[in-house]
Amino acid sequence: MLAPRRAWLLLPLLAAAAAAQWEPGPLRVGFTRHWSLDPARTYDTTYADGTTYAGGGQAPRPILVNVWYPAMPAKDAAPLQRGDYLDVSSCAGADARLAAFARALEACARGVVADELLDEPAAERDAADEAALAQMLSAPALAVRDAPPLIGRYPLVIYHPGYGSSYEDDAAFCERLASAGYVVASSAYQQADGASFNIDAHDGSLRDFDLLIRELSARPDVDAARLALAGHSGGAHTAFRAQARAQAPWDALVILDTTEDYWPAREPRWTHPPDVLAAPGNFRVPMLVATGREAIFDLVDRLTSADRWYLTFRELDHDAFIEQGVLTAELAAQRAPPEAAEESRDAARTARQGFDRVCQTARLFLDSNLKADAAAAAALSALAASCPAGDVPFRLEHVPSGVSAPAPWDPASVVPPEPRQLRGALAALGAEELVARLEVWHASQPQLPIFGLTFSMSLMWDLVDAGRLDEARALAPFYGRIQPKAAGVVMWIVGLSAAPEREAWKGSMLQAAALLAPDDAEVKAALEAWRKR
Repeated sequence: MLAPRRAWLLLPLLAAAAAAQWEPGPLRVGFTRHWSLDPARTYDTTYADGTTYAGGGQAPRPILVNVWYPAMPAKDAAPLQRGDYLDVSSCAGADARLAAFARALEACARGVVADELLDEPAAERDAADEAALAQMLSAPALAVRDAPPLIGRYPLVIYHPGYGSSYEDDAAFCERLASAGYVVASSAYQQADGASFNIDAHDGSLRDFDLLIRELSARPDVDAARLALAGHSGGAHTAFRAQARAQAPWDALVILDTTEDYWPAREPRWTHPPDVLAAPGNFRVPMLVATGREAIFDLVDRLTSADRWYLTFRELDHDAFIEQGVLTAELAAQRAPPEAAEESRDAARTARQGFDRVCQTARLFLDSNLKADAAAAAALSALAASCPAGDVPFRLEHVPSGVSAPAPWDPASVVPPEPRQLRGALAALGAEELVARLEVWHASQPQLPIFGLTFSMSLMWDLVDAGRLDEARALAPFYGRIQPKAAGVVMWIVGLSAAPEREAWKGSMLQAAALLAPDDAEVKAALEAWRKR
């Protein structure tokens, strides 16, 4: 990138960072962190260059313990800066088993944060980019390091970040819950085999949960009998796996954009649905599931023993369900060229408002279920009752236990079906009549979620994979026309997977792409090559 194009980069970023501070709850927030070693598990401590953090080979698993908590007011105490949350090496001490590991983990996290917030390859960044990032990270956070805990006992919330993310990616969410009377803990959850610093998301993470709960239960300000688990993306997949275990300890789940909710539960790119469907009876705790408006909720609709709340957004990027995505949008708005400034500011505003709504709704949900707060329960129900269907910025829908499907769509209605209802509308009307109505609805309401890109791909794959080819052929010309990029995105998705066990899935995806774009030579060639294999 050319530096002259960024003459506007060094606008006052501190003011923008301050504007991004979320409205806290009534309590002050403290933050502390330390390292623990789990002697019950070994961890491969050898790095790619042959060096180790513990003198060679296997050592106890190192576990980062981050804790946000309600704190006593501290006179003149300076809050942490946002970037301080990345510093995990200074608390490792002189322990040879931890110092090198902590430095390596921190370096990895700082690289992830730079990649995410700048959203640009490292080779294309210049000094102005680095200055903008540094200023964003120097903005004040809400918490005070090692502030005295407030007297009292508070519910415990464990948070888990997503694949490829960093251990502080949703610090503002954790701060806001602490300011509302929760102790919140998180960790790095690195892969159990030591292969990388990416999250484990399986048994390694689940056993990290066990250690966090044991340690935090010893704090006098923690009431671990009231316990919730929250996760984003891969962390949300982990939350599902955690609840699928027999005798899971959780009292509530907060699920932030799994990305699976847009697709049928049998879609094989996600590995947590089989664990969930093998033990649906274990899902008896209330769940808040937040995602985009195109979601069909095929998996969570089957968890009929749970009281479920579906919070969906019309325009909220995957990463904007957490603070890191909002900071990315804020930084992009500050760095945008003049011709794109207004659009970038709108995107940042949407991200901020959406994330704020996630935080507010999560607090009401947790207050209702972990604190038995009647006012919070009433506010949550009132919010759901006030949210209309259709093309709205967000919607909260209550799905009580015992309910396994949305209310049936009325074929006599002029109101279009919701994404969860469209397959029922197809069964009620037949493909040809449904297409005729889709044409009418799209002419007046093209932004409805049933016309979205992901919904289009998901529906077409579902029909092809289920062998409902006549219906797929009838719907494909409509969806291929309104979403001309759909076939190309399907091709891109297929290209991401080299797993040989997914050959049948690749075939159904390519067939869906061919129906969406019958004249696309690349799609034809890819489908033909698959058939020859």
